[in-house]
Amino acid sequence: MRIVGLDFTRSLAIFLAMASHAFNEAGLYTYLPAELSFYLKICMQLAPPVFIVLFGVMLELVYLPRMESGRAAAVSARLWTRALQCWLLYAISIFVLFLVRDDYSLMFSLSCIFFMGNSPYTEILKLYTVLLFLSPLLILIRIRFGLGLCILFAIAYQIAWPIGNGLAHAMADENAPIQFVRFVKFITGFGDTRVAGPSVLHGVSLMVAGWALTALLRKAILAQSPRASTLKTFEFDRQKLKLFFGLSFAFTVLTFFALPSSYISGIPNMELRMMSHPVYFICGTSVAYATAIFLVMVFDSWKFGSRELLNKLSFFGRTSLFTFAWGNILLYLINLTPDGPAETKIYALSLTLSIVLMSYGFDVLNKKSSWLADAISWFLRPFEVRVKTYFEKNQSEFQSN
Repeated sequence: MRIVGLDFTRSLAIFLAMASHAFNEAGLYTYLPAELSFYLKICMQLAPPVFIVLFGVMLELVYLPRMESGRAAAVSARLWTRALQCWLLYAISIFVLFLVRDDYSLMFSLSCIFFMGNSPYTEILKLYTVLLFLSPLLILIRIRFGLGLCILFAIAYQIAWPIGNGLAHAMADENAPIQFVRFVKFITGFGDTRVAGPSVLHGVSLMVAGWALTALLRKAILAQSPRASTLKTFEFDRQKLKLFFGLSFAFTVLTFFALPSSYISGIPNMELRMMSHPVYFICGTSVAYATAIFLVMVFDSWKFGSRELLNKLSFFGRTSLFTFAWGNILLYLINLTPDGPAETKIYALSLTLSIVLMSYGFDVLNKKSSWLADAISWFLRPFEVRVKTYFEKNQSEFQSN
């Protein structure tokens, strides 16, 4: 049994992110009422922090218990294999841009592949590549130092934004190579270079927020079983979930009302995201908490809706890498210029529907036939075996350090 509310939250966030790409590619926002466009963009721009927080939840629920049970080698091999898969998909997307866009020279495309460039829409694959690669180490840090210190680090890193940004400005003033400046921006989030965030370290802070969200959900448990650490056999206390939702929703609303309009307007136009501004991550994290807790309350506590139907509707969560890669590649390849509001709306809807159908079809294909999964597994298996063998040989030292 899965936690349907978490799966649905992640799928919803991925859908909003991809719909945002399709709408932007079609130029839909030009023909929408200004107020509707403003609020729609806010929802869509806050989607990336939501699914990164949920990525942290997955690590806490699935991989941390396995690591604690002595399966560090298998966990590390699995996460590193996923990182390689993610990087290969990112490289393919950059190769497509090299083929179809004149401004993607060979050298710039290579700099993108090795995390020193910037690309439209698929930067999330670049981020996930590094986060998946770092995940075994991050889980060990979580086990060794506890959740409290990890939360302190995440908060401290957000607070350090003015200092870190100042240092990045100084580095840029020294005429450092642009590739190096972009790489530093990708890792730290600091500097004026326009690289789509979140950065790696800001992504880690969002993952820590996901660990904290998991700890909060554990406090709403009524019954515990031998498999308690996975949250798979729990019944949730409705009153506690209501309390947690009320607090998270109130914090979200107060945050948006308390912020100056200049900060709010920086969310839909991506300025705060490009700057890696703490306000962007505070808003994204609060929305992630409120949405996830609400949907857990509705689907897992109140048991609203058919489990089978909700599972089918959550397919984006199972096809995330496929969607981020091939959905965005579809947008690269289809380069049409609609004429007028009617054609633009039809075009935007068609692009969005195409991505939905691609991802749903991939999910159905994986369920009905294993040949595609087997082919991917066959390709990546040698790498996974080598990594697992390496960690098994060094597991005692790996865990002790």
